Amino acid sequence: MSESTSIDREDLSRLESAEKLAERLVSLCLTHNERIVTAESCTAGLLGQTLSCCFGAATAFEGGFLTYTKEAKTKMLGVPTDLLKTSTAVHERVALAMAEGALAQSPATIALSITGVTGDAPDDDGNPVGRVVVGCATATESRAVHCEFGNLASPALNMLAVSAALVLALRHLGDETSAGPSSSAFLQRR
Repeated sequence: MSESTSIDREDLSRLESAEKLAERLVSLCLTHNERIVTAESCTAGLLGQTLSCCFGAATAFEGGFLTYTKEAKTKMLGVPTDLLKTSTAVHERVALAMAEGALAQSPATIALSITGVTGDAPDDDGNPVGRVVVGCATATESRAVHCEFGNLASPALNMLAVSAALVLALRHLGDETSAGPSSSAFLQRR
């Protein structure tokens, strides 16, 4: 399942910090005996780093895959080359394949993925700065959310991408109030 969303400046200013979202996710994983694995592209490990700083991360966080290039996505996570050619690396199907590949390559029970353009220029496939897709997979369900954050500075875009992935995971695990009313903007169809 995939969804599209756009985020306005007011939604961004009210979102709970990535650190607090990560703490909530790790706590929820500890409560439910879940283990997290990540598959990151544009955020280059920031999601994993954010999770690793939480109390309980040694139990709840399995590790992560840093797959910055299309070749790495294919070799490390099994993302089909044809999919990357036809859909580009910034697509819901690619985010799902990344999350599902990470889950298959680890003993984790939940996988989070992030792919997008958070640098200072559009990618080689024409995806604009600020386009990000996050994914979440478990053994029974996978979901991806397409976000258009707009042309913001790279550090801000990376933190927004991490926050979007964390909100998706919290919702995927049943935390419907994961970041209060403002988080619903990440997961609502607009």
